[in-house]
Amino acid sequence: MDSFVIQNLFLRADIKAQGAELCSLRTLGGLDLLWDGNPSVWPRHSPHLFPVIGRLKDDTLHHQGRAYPMSAHGFARGMAFRMVRLTREDCTLVLKDDERTRAMYPFPFELRINLAVEGPALRVVYELINPGKEPLPADLGAHPAFRWPLVPGVPKEDHRIKFEVPEAAPIRRQVAGLLDPDPRPTPVEDRTLRLRDELFQDDVLIFGQLRSRRARYDARGPPCWNSAGRGSSSSGSGPSRARASSASSLGGDCPVLPTSTGSSPGNPGSSSSRRGDGAASAIPSR
Repeated sequence: MDSFVIQNLFLRADIKAQGAELCSLRTLGGLDLLWDGNPSVWPRHSPHLFPVIGRLKDDTLHHQGRAYPMSAHGFARGMAFRMVRLTREDCTLVLKDDERTRAMYPFPFELRINLAVEGPALRVVYELINPGKEPLPADLGAHPAFRWPLVPGVPKEDHRIKFEVPEAAPIRRQVAGLLDPDPRPTPVEDRTLRLRDELFQDDVLIFGQLRSRRARYDARGPPCWNSAGRGSSSSGSGPSRARASSASSLGGDCPVLPTSTGSSPGNPGSSSSRRGDGAASAIPSR
């Protein structure tokens, strides 16, 4: 099965096996919340980022004296996942290491992604399992691209991201695709990031000291998208696992978004991005 649908009385989600990617998220009234995947601008909608977020220096992973080429954001977004569960309202897809992945990333792994519509919310749960004998170094992130403007007829400059608590810490930027070592003043005013095109002239905003666990993307008028994310890891007998989840729910008369490891309102040229606590980790072996 190349693509499939999960839905309830509030939301419909279209998902494809390649990359386990959410391709469309619509409200009951037919409002599509995700970027349309315009090939001339950016052909994706909501890719999963694994085993790296961003890019490595020279697009190369070095391990035990060997070099492994790996493109930006890793390989999961371009690979076919296997469906292991599908009901009307949820699905689980799995990606495991094979000869192709080990040529880029010489580690055994199992990545499980569950997507579920729960009332007016979309919940995404990631589970990364390390079946190997050495620690598994990995980044794991989400890259949903939400429409900007979110609601037709509302000006782009009337949109904002509202954080759970004030965010006064400096942010970081990128230089040639890598992390700029020099911090910059945050554009967040108290708890509010007001969205405007010039924010993204230097690409993404990286909140390395983010305190909020929840955020809200909305526009003037009725409340829109609420989002929350959390992550945890554990080890013990058997394979070691790391688990993270994000949830989006509808507030008032319109939508809400997930802000897990990375999220973006708008299109790729006009996006806000964050790397949350624990975006990078080394999962213990058993």
